[in-house]
Amino acid sequence: MNRTIPLSGFGLFCLLLLVSFQSVGQVVSGIVFRDFNSNGQQEIASLSGTYGEPGIVGVVVTAVNAANTPVASATTSASGAYTLTTGSGQFRLSFSNFLPGDFVSFRGTQNRTDVRFVAGGTTNVDLALNYPAHFCGDSNPALLVPCYINGDPMSSTATTPAQAAGLRDVLVSLPYSASGLTPPETMVAKGQEIGAVYGLAVHRAGNNIFSAP
Repeated sequence: MNRTIPLSGFGLFCLLLLVSFQSVGQVVSGIVFRDFNSNGQQEIASLSGTYGEPGIVGVVVTAVNAANTPVASATTSASGAYTLTTGSGQFRLSFSNFLPGDFVSFRGTQNRTDVRFVAGGTTNVDLALNYPAHFCGDSNPALLVPCYINGDPMSSTATTPAQAAGLRDVLVSLPYSASGLTPPETMVAKGQEIGAVYGLAVHRAGNNIFSAP
C-alpha cells in the first residue's frame, strides 16, 4: 500500500535549501600553465632537478550558459589557477587575454583547446600554453661555454704559465651536436680581452651575449 507522507514546513525548507545550494554552489576550476616541452601536461619541479612549468597569470576565463549568456568570469592568479562559480548546467568556457606569441600547446592529459564544454562542478579544466619564440628553431645551435684558466687573465705576456692565462681561450663556441673532441671548439675571446667569465646571458632581440666577470 502506498502512503503519502506530507512534508513539514522545516522539511520543505531544508529540501529547498539543499536544491538551492546544489544549483548555486557548483564551481568550475583549473589552471593555465606554461608548457615548455609541449606535451600537454604540467611538469612539477622536483628535488632531483626536474624543471617546473609555472602557472600563467592574467589569462581570462569566461563561462557562458546554454542561453549564450555569460554567467561567470575570472582571471588566473600568479599560480595560474582560476575558479568560476557557475551553478548547475552545461557551460562553454573560453580562455582569452594570452600574451603576444602564446599558442595553445599540444593536446595532452591536462590540455585540450581554449574553448571547452563542461558541466557545473567540473574541476581540473586546465589549459597549456606554449611560446615558440622560447626556442631557437635550430636543430644544431652553437653553444657558448666559459673556460676557467689558472693565472692572471689580464696578462698579455707568456713568460710563465700563470701569465699565459691572458692568452688562453676563456670563451669558446661549439655546435650542440659536438661529441668528445669533434669538432674542436672555436675561440670567441681570450682572457686578456674579457677577463674571467662566471656566467652568460643572451639578449635575443638584440642578438647579444653578456658575460658576468
